[in-house]
Amino acid sequence: MPRPTRRQLLAGLGALGAGAGFFHPFMRAATAAEPSARRFVIVVEGNCIEPISFLSESAQDAAQASASSGYDLGTLRWAYNRVGHSAMLETQGDLGTALALDPLLAGADQSDLSEKAAVLLGLSSRITNGGHSSHFGALSSTRSSSSRPAGPTIDAWLAAQSTVRGSTPFDCVRVGVGSSGAILSNATCAFGEGRSAPVSLDPGLSYGNLFGFVPGSSGAGDFYRKSLQLDFAIDDVNAALATFPGNSRERAKLEAYLSSLEAVKTRQQRLQEMATALSEAGTPFPAPEDPSTNPLYATGDHFDVLEAQMDNVAAALLGGLTNVAVVTSGTGGEFGYMRYTRVLQEVSGIEPDLGRHDLHHLSGGASESNVYADAIHQVTREHVSLIARLARTLDAVPEGDGTMLDHTAILYLSDNGEQHHSTGSEWPTLLLGGGALGLNTGGRTLHYPGVEQAENRQLSNLFNTLGYAAGVPLDDFGGEGETRIATGPLDALLT
Repeated sequence: MPRPTRRQLLAGLGALGAGAGFFHPFMRAATAAEPSARRFVIVVEGNCIEPISFLSESAQDAAQASASSGYDLGTLRWAYNRVGHSAMLETQGDLGTALALDPLLAGADQSDLSEKAAVLLGLSSRITNGGHSSHFGALSSTRSSSSRPAGPTIDAWLAAQSTVRGSTPFDCVRVGVGSSGAILSNATCAFGEGRSAPVSLDPGLSYGNLFGFVPGSSGAGDFYRKSLQLDFAIDDVNAALATFPGNSRERAKLEAYLSSLEAVKTRQQRLQEMATALSEAGTPFPAPEDPSTNPLYATGDHFDVLEAQMDNVAAALLGGLTNVAVVTSGTGGEFGYMRYTRVLQEVSGIEPDLGRHDLHHLSGGASESNVYADAIHQVTREHVSLIARLARTLDAVPEGDGTMLDHTAILYLSDNGEQHHSTGSEWPTLLLGGGALGLNTGGRTLHYPGVEQAENRQLSNLFNTLGYAAGVPLDDFGGEGETRIATGPLDALLT
């Protein structure tokens, strides 16, 4: 059966009493009668994205003129300490010539995404301390430890904005893949200081949490049991509260717990309304293939799991379950023994079961060119390929005066910066979509001056830019303090 368009799905649901109120904002978006949704997807690769992966030929030529004598930027895997330009360099038109960016180009059955993309080079975030992983620091621009965030991450800030959240049942969907075997990670995202936001590393768990409400899904039983458990817990807490007179500290703790339970219960009720509407309309929800039959859930390969998680995010966006998502790939120290067999078997002369940590240590230094360095760049390219797949899915769905991709900003970056043992001196970033949110991509590379230059800009400035794309002026996100170079957004990225 062909998948219905987002317009058809939402129109069908909106005709029913159970779903009409809940889907009202999205029905307006689908018919272009009102402003469309503002969406944000952040994909975070663990343990570096090397800048050369994103360096196009024209960007290399532009920076080469001021590079340190004797250095060819086209051979340097990272070069923040070798570039010499003192003002931002802008080039355009050849993103696909970069090592990892050709998946953006048009193919036999795929559209060209390069004009809806932008690369940012030179952004620094030394406050995070780089290392193997900056943990919460990457998305918060703070000095955080591996177990305690020093501030909110940008996904949590975006999800808290009414201009973004709307009436979606999930404020943010956070999924990913790790190497430890844990089903949850608490090392990348945070609601605020000392308050981590969990990331689901099990695609089956993610599927059940997101789509268990869909009639006939493999997660339907768990969804029903969760609703019963919430009812029981709420009754239990209310009974306990009756034994705590006044305003004691214990009572306050229980009241906070009750508030959390009631928030989850409200979400369950909203999802149940959706299930009822779907059943009455006979309209299939755009959920991905069920884990019981989906081969991606059976291999255990890093990129198969990541693809399944990306599919979960795509369906959540298409179905209006959330407007903010984070996808992590070996972040927070989970990179060490990642197995990229599906990708590395395509790299000649390398063992396909090598872990990421070994790949880096075998690959040598900044100027090394060898099969291990090639493999690292191929891993980044595969991430770009999956991101491009998500982007094309959104770009195929009309929304407002454009497409869902035009109303969605997809950000791809690493969790530590430019190299395996990073200093946080450069944070290569790929931005896709968001044209209707006021983001100016246009197939450009924006190469900011190196970290020691007065016109260097920081990763937090990019996060400020996302705030403006969310419709809320944001000029001071991050925790740089006296080391903040400049406040506000990156003007070159805003229309």
